[in-house]
Amino acid sequence: MHARIGFAALYVTHDQEEALSLATRIAVLHEGEVVQIGTPTEIYDEPATRYVAEFVGRANIVECTIAGQTPESVTVSSALGVLTAPSSTSWAQGQSAYLIVRPEDVALRPDDGDGSETALRGEVVGIDYGGASSEVDIALPGGERVRALCLKSHFIPAIGAGVALTLDVARARVVDR
Repeated sequence: MHARIGFAALYVTHDQEEALSLATRIAVLHEGEVVQIGTPTEIYDEPATRYVAEFVGRANIVECTIAGQTPESVTVSSALGVLTAPSSTSWAQGQSAYLIVRPEDVALRPDDGDGSETALRGEVVGIDYGGASSEVDIALPGGERVRALCLKSHFIPAIGAGVALTLDVARARVVDR
């Protein structure tokens, strides 16, 4: 109706899916303070805080330490390894932060024991079946847990299976603690 008639509207909701599908701009509030304003894509893909990442969609949140940076990226050390993610924020080496990786940015394949150093390895400890897709909970050797979103038409492992994980670090985000 907004596009057809061209009027401005303010819509208040706690339903994140509804907000992402209806809005052209979203303001996320936390404890009465605006913590981020942006398009639905910006809010979901580039959360400004851990709160925004967890409030709008599912997210793997991993503690990390800043290891270095360039003008376009930041390198962190975490339980998921040493990774480089996009960032234009200024960071101090050794600073504590959070690495945010959405479940749909975690790819799984059977752990065939090929010795590849590029993938993390873990064991499937839970599956939330969702019909066309399922969320798979993976325990890594150090105790960290990662969730992956797997399409039914692709690989969905069984509980107890060993898997290799690859992260789409180009879509990962690092936020301040």
